[in-house]
Amino acid sequence: MRQALLRLVGRWPRVAPAGGPGVYVRRVLYHGHVSWRRRRRRVAEVPEVDEVPGTDRSDDIVVAVAVRRSLARLGARQRAALVLRYFEDLSEARTAEILGMRVGTVKSQARDGLARLRELAPELSDRIGAGRKR
Repeated sequence: MRQALLRLVGRWPRVAPAGGPGVYVRRVLYHGHVSWRRRRRRVAEVPEVDEVPGTDRSDDIVVAVAVRRSLARLGARQRAALVLRYFEDLSEARTAEILGMRVGTVKSQARDGLARLRELAPELSDRIGAGRKR
């Protein structure tokens, strides 16, 4: 990620005046992350958790690890669509703009990604809407 941002700094004079550097920055970060994941090819063991004394966060950690492992097994397009739509809470149109896809493609990638998550991590079914049928 740091390398992607360092590359962006060199291009900032051309990007900033364009009026919409946010899209460019997100895209640089996304592509940098995808490249990093390809090189790394393994899942982080334990996510960082802010500890509050006296609280049991073990369930949150188990869920976070299951989500990360399941997301890592999805294709890049499905993973990107799910992360932008549901973790960053972006609209379908905004997600399509960032990823350079059509809105219909974002919808189908998110639908197929959720279906695959249900297969990969049935323990998360209550969190990813397994009961919804169309």
